[in-house]
Amino acid sequence: MAAKCHIRGRRTVCRGMADTADPADYAGLSDSLSLAFLALLESLSPAERAVFLLREGFGCGYGQIAAMLDESEADCRQIFARARRHVDEGRPRFGGPREAG
Repeated sequence: MAAKCHIRGRRTVCRGMADTADPADYAGLSDSLSLAFLALLESLSPAERAVFLLREGFGCGYGQIAAMLDESEADCRQIFARARRHVDEGRPRFGGPREAG
């Protein structure tokens, strides 16, 4: 049984996993989510990745992030906005392989 997920605001709600007692289903979903999260992080530049993880993953304030990364608070806000836009657009950081021609 596949879990059905949808995003509500910034929260993802999954339904369908509670109907099964098979731990393998949970492990498979966990692996899929881990790979999806890694792919998402891969689409960001190193600066965007750092700011995004610190803000979204750890709940750090922009002042804290600025101090950790030796950037201004305004720069961190801009980097986060850019990272959020890239995540929302779902676009890769790099284009696909170029064809010889």
